Amino acid sequence: MDVNQDGVLDLISANRASNTLTLFAGRRGALGQFAAGVSYTAGAGSRAIAAADFDHDGRLDLASANEFDSSVSVLRNTTSLVQAAFSFTMVLPLGPSFEGTSPSTTVVLDVDRNGKPDVLTSGGGGVVIRYDGTSRSATLPVSSSFEDFTAGDFNRDGNLDVATVSYWNNEVRVFLGDGRGGFRPLAPQPVAYGIFISAADLNRDGSDDLVVETAGSSGFQILYSRGDGTFAPDTNARPVPGAYKFKVADVNRDGWPDIVVALFNPPGVTVIYGDPSGTWGTSQVYPVSTHVIPVDVGDFNEDGLPDIVAGTDSGLSVLFGRRGGGFAPAEDLPAGPYTFALYVGDINGDGHLDVLQPATDIMFGDGDGTFTLKQFHDEQEGGGDLAIADMNLDGLLDIVVGNGMGWFAIIQNERNAANHPPVAKAGPDLTIGYDAQFAEEGLELDGFQSSDPDMHELSFEWLDAAGEVVSTTQWYSPRFPRPGQYTYTLRVDDNRGAQATDSITITVTPYKEIVMYAAGFFTLNGEWRPVSDATAADGLRAFHPDAGAPKQTTPLASPVHYVDVYFPADPTQTYKLWIRGKAQGNSWANDSVFVQFDGAVDTNGQTYKPGTTSALTWNLEECSGCGVSGWGWEDDAWGAVNKNGVMLRFPEGGWQRIRIQTREDGVSIDQVALSSEKHVTTRPGTAKNDTTILPRTVW
Repeated sequence: MDVNQDGVLDLISANRASNTLTLFAGRRGALGQFAAGVSYTAGAGSRAIAAADFDHDGRLDLASANEFDSSVSVLRNTTSLVQAAFSFTMVLPLGPSFEGTSPSTTVVLDVDRNGKPDVLTSGGGGVVIRYDGTSRSATLPVSSSFEDFTAGDFNRDGNLDVATVSYWNNEVRVFLGDGRGGFRPLAPQPVAYGIFISAADLNRDGSDDLVVETAGSSGFQILYSRGDGTFAPDTNARPVPGAYKFKVADVNRDGWPDIVVALFNPPGVTVIYGDPSGTWGTSQVYPVSTHVIPVDVGDFNEDGLPDIVAGTDSGLSVLFGRRGGGFAPAEDLPAGPYTFALYVGDINGDGHLDVLQPATDIMFGDGDGTFTLKQFHDEQEGGGDLAIADMNLDGLLDIVVGNGMGWFAIIQNERNAANHPPVAKAGPDLTIGYDAQFAEEGLELDGFQSSDPDMHELSFEWLDAAGEVVSTTQWYSPRFPRPGQYTYTLRVDDNRGAQATDSITITVTPYKEIVMYAAGFFTLNGEWRPVSDATAADGLRAFHPDAGAPKQTTPLASPVHYVDVYFPADPTQTYKLWIRGKAQGNSWANDSVFVQFDGAVDTNGQTYKPGTTSALTWNLEECSGCGVSGWGWEDDAWGAVNKNGVMLRFPEGGWQRIRIQTREDGVSIDQVALSSEKHVTTRPGTAKNDTTILPRTVW
């Protein structure tokens, strides 16, 4: 035990003849060496020692049992200590990731008995052991369908063993430890549809037994140890409808382990009470407001009675133990939602139990059953199950994150009263086209690279060049009115008095060439239909078949046969319209449409809005008698070869609509282009027998 909390284990002896306790402080950097002993007066005949934080001040105290005067002495620890701040440091991930995934169980134990914690986590269809919390490893091979594992002493040799459970293979596998980090596999033993497993000495015979939650019967099966690594199944069925995860603990203080079960539906907690007979006949259900997923046990109000904490899909609930037995109604706590796991321990070393929710919150216990909520941020993506343990032996509980693929990282708890400022990262400067902001994925600024050296949860604000807050989340999707340069500042706050900022400059370039295909993009109405055509852009054209209808002399405010096309337009550009089409039967009587725009205006101020009778007229035949043949590119001008049509502006920019009305049936279209540079005076292709497919810019 580390009595003076300097990160080194100390040695304590009880001295029966001198009525004292002697502390030998461990030497830092000299494993197994100790300073000279310091003795403290105890009772007469002191011969046994217990260490615990009896006064809940964050220090380990000592108690001695005194043989000669039939008494107990308590020695309070008065070491001057710096209380742990809420401060963490991420140690780099250790170990490779395996292909595929396994259950994300993580356990910390000293399996090789060298005084240093080892990490057991899932990966590669087996249990991966990382010795001393390093990359040095071994893997216990298990079937790829194994669900969970636990550790205990199953053959009474004093060494830690490992047991796994497999749902699909209906089996438990045991690996007997040799106390030096090696394991010997035993033959599989049957169990039906096991999904969660835990070890405890249920009948107090000195060998750990197994509690297996079974999916098939929505209950539990007990496997009693024979003391040699094999188990005798208990045939008594214990159905618990709605059971999810569970915890084994003696919650009624009668010396026999009980099973505390999380109930998902109906929501609540069931306690199955153990007893000497092994019948487990008594149980009690305690309702909780929402679905319960994990449970744990601890004395949160420090009245000497175990309490139950339940993680729910809306936060946390606590059931406080009652002096006369049982538990009080659940009390909901303000905490992060979707609590799929929780862990109980004294995280900040103040002598009171805290509750940790992975990657969300720490509920710091105040010792009276109340909690102070602090945000906590797990910066490693993909983290699954956690374990809390003192990995560097400094007297503080650290957090170990596993991901079910053999990977794990240590979030190291620090005794540090200073708050470090966060680091803001808005990302590198960008140059984008005006149209990029209108793509399906859009443009998103993301402060995900921002961090806090103490691993505090950060809050985010994005500010524009004028200092106005435009977003209060980690992300911001700007919308730029026109090409130019825009600067945004990311401000991060650790909610403990420290802030940091970083800026990003975005250069928006003009959108000069707009090309739209009929394939998968035109909205067809009336008799317009899609037709597969190997000569069309992306193999598809929009076609209004010739039905012998007369030519429409004027545009309609409410047409029946039309095509709508949506696209983003740059307000700084002046565009020339081009459409590639062809006429059924190469007939000049099947070659024209009316074209309207939501937000366009020509150089004379004329508009051509849908819902009006104003439109541009597009004819595939350039002039009377010019003729048509196959595909051809044409603008809205008519009457002479290569005559140029109008130029169009879109003053508001952003999303626009082109409406193409039928003027003569029998016409097909595959591409619509608006050009402000390449094709202002020169058509994209030929007027007849064209094969030009422009690169599409609108999707």
